[in-house]
Amino acid sequence: MDNDVRMRILNAAIMAFNEDGVKFTMDSVAGRIGISKKTIYKFFSGKDEMILAAINAGFDEVKAAEQRIIKDESLDIVEKLKRVIIVIPDQYMQVDWRKLTEFATYSPEAFALLNKRISSGWDSTFALLRKATKEKKIRSINPLLFKNMIESCISGFISSDFLVNEGIAYQDALESMINIMIDGIRV
Repeated sequence: MDNDVRMRILNAAIMAFNEDGVKFTMDSVAGRIGISKKTIYKFFSGKDEMILAAINAGFDEVKAAEQRIIKDESLDIVEKLKRVIIVIPDQYMQVDWRKLTEFATYSPEAFALLNKRISSGWDSTFALLRKATKEKKIRSINPLLFKNMIESCISGFISSDFLVNEGIAYQDALESMINIMIDGIRV
């Protein structure tokens, strides 16, 4: 029960962030799910802790979705590689990821956590790269360079206002990025 309430709070925080950016309030989170701020404070010491927990929960969902993709026998290895790199779980598809740029200014701790989570947990992707190379579906590449290129793109998307200025949705930017990268290494 407590975990359900905690997840409802985190999901409400994500939606409040989606509407108001980092300036969302605890009142707006509480109002979205019909609870008191006092209830939120039973789970989180404040807004900053709630933001960090939401980031971690989101990335944990990404890692779970990656595993589902990897286990999906209907996908070929290159399609798995593409999907693993750009996966966004269904419950986060409505988030305006372009607003993450606000973390750089208003919540450096959250921005640091975002970057840490982006740069960690690449073992499954590296395994897919090795398998795709072995199957001669892609050329042999330096996996660390590939990782750095992807991280740089994602970090660029969330640390600048490029996507907002160009009117490009985050998911569209990810799909374009990975298509350019994968088509560039196909055999």
